[in-house]
Amino acid sequence: MGHRGGSGIRRAGGLSAPGQYVRWRYRNGPFRVLHDRPQEVTPERTLRSLITIGPFRFDETYTLEARADGCRLTATMLVRAPVLLAARCWSARTLDRRPGRR
Repeated sequence: MGHRGGSGIRRAGGLSAPGQYVRWRYRNGPFRVLHDRPQEVTPERTLRSLITIGPFRFDETYTLEARADGCRLTATMLVRAPVLLAARCWSARTLDRRPGRR
């Protein structure tokens, strides 16, 4: 993974495969371990993985598509967070964007 400050702790094999479980350790931030569970892997085409970091859950899909001028990378992500935490973050962002706020 290209996240700064991360390193793999345990990994079962060289390439991602469905059924694997990979933990990534972070040096910075409030959550120190990311849990990665690949769900769908099609070499040079698709990687779908379920990610857990702290109270957050991500369903990530990366897709490569061949193009005449190279390739196209598409990323989609479904993010889940506890309702109270999500509401608090949303409220903080809303307050920060009010006109005239100093």
